[in-house]
Amino acid sequence: MNDNIMYLDVVDSTNSYAKRHFPILPDGLLVAAHSQTAGRGRLGRKWLTTPGSCITASFVMKNINDVFIATCVGSLAVLDLLRSVVPQVADRFYIKWPNDIYFDDAKVAGILCEGVVGSGQMIGIIAGMGINVNLSPEDLATVDQRALSLGIITKEKYDVKNLTALLAKTLNECYIMYSKFPERIFELWCDANKLVGKTILFDAPDGKRFKGTFKTIRRDGSIEVESDGDLLTFSAGDVRVVKGSWL
Repeated sequence: MNDNIMYLDVVDSTNSYAKRHFPILPDGLLVAAHSQTAGRGRLGRKWLTTPGSCITASFVMKNINDVFIATCVGSLAVLDLLRSVVPQVADRFYIKWPNDIYFDDAKVAGILCEGVVGSGQMIGIIAGMGINVNLSPEDLATVDQRALSLGIITKEKYDVKNLTALLAKTLNECYIMYSKFPERIFELWCDANKLVGKTILFDAPDGKRFKGTFKTIRRDGSIEVESDGDLLTFSAGDVRVVKGSWL
């Protein structure tokens, strides 16, 4: 373990490991795994990885107790990493509400933030993140949504450990920025979301589906969607951009 990263060989999930050891892990530490056997994504989706294919890591934040703000910090750091690695197409990477990083219309990375409770109160956040690095089209064929990897985008193979070190750097930079300029983090996160004005399909947590226009992101992280003349507000759910509406 160096000052900012703890590397594990195999783990059930980096989020679970970080939550179990939260009291003894230093603030700002990135727990990274070569592979994980019980990774999970948003809405309970399973996410398994093979060695050298992805970045699987969790960032320890002891000075944030708001899951939404932690998501802003984590997703901005991942976005900064991807844009710096592929600067020639940097503007094609963006944040898709609430916690995914996309390249055009395909997912490249995801964030899963979880609160840690101690003595009956929130004592910090674990920001889990997975980034598709060297996955092939065949690897991604079983995913239930359109997805890409850095390797597919650039036709290159990457050293996952080197990218993880860069991720630790961008995470700490965003974390420090939040401590100094918290409103700036929210502004940057909103600017990096490219869905405003797009026609979307929205799957609400109760199973209902709405088609409408993505209007805005509110300060608490919820969104406003205009559908059939009504302005609807959602704090959770799945967004899909209608084909032909993108860029």
